[in-house]
Amino acid sequence: MNEVIIPLSVPEDTIEEFEKNDKNVLRVTIQLPSGEVVSGKGYRVLFDLSRDAMIGLGTELIRAAHRENVEDMFKHIYGSTPSLAWSSLGVYLHPSSCELLVAGWEFGTLQELLEEHDKQ
Repeated sequence: MNEVIIPLSVPEDTIEEFEKNDKNVLRVTIQLPSGEVVSGKGYRVLFDLSRDAMIGLGTELIRAAHRENVEDMFKHIYGSTPSLAWSSLGVYLHPSSCELLVAGWEFGTLQELLEEHDKQ
């Protein structure tokens, strides 16, 4: 079994392994009920997580990141109901939650993304 060791305390100025290549990029978009996908600075997304949800989600994302092809990871998670509640990616979605879509993607480096964004 492969193991990943993550120190719980690191000095503030430490550059961690995942930060060295500037590939630790997260893109947030919103899919409207019409199916249109929107993004921009006028929108906000709020994640409220319990401690166990932070641990569960983090653990499952770390496992997904160490699989052979990160882009194979896609999860569509629905809010829990009394008749249907299941854990996906280490968490249960709150009953009042929106559906959550989570996908693995390789974007390249932040510098490449910023250069491409400037061209648009």
